[in-house]
Amino acid sequence: MKSYLIVYQLTLSESAYGSLVAYLKTAPYWARPLPSTWFIKTTTEVSLIRDGIMRRINNNDKVLVMEINKASWATFNISKEVTDWIRGSL
Repeated sequence: MKSYLIVYQLTLSESAYGSLVAYLKTAPYWARPLPSTWFIKTTTEVSLIRDGIMRRINNNDKVLVMEINKASWATFNISKEVTDWIRGSL
């Protein structure tokens, strides 16, 4: 499985994107360190993840999907649950 960072900027409030949140939560492993940021771990390829997100957002919204690995990282004020996920999933 690969780990991905997903960041988005939505034009409407996130409550209007229920299908997007539900889609991201279908990943076998996921964590949400910030409101518009997700980590997911899945066998799905990056372009397919992007396409799945694009079907659930508006044309003016923006999204970044990036594969990540055991690169150096640091956090501040991020929950222990999320930092434990990062430590165990990358």
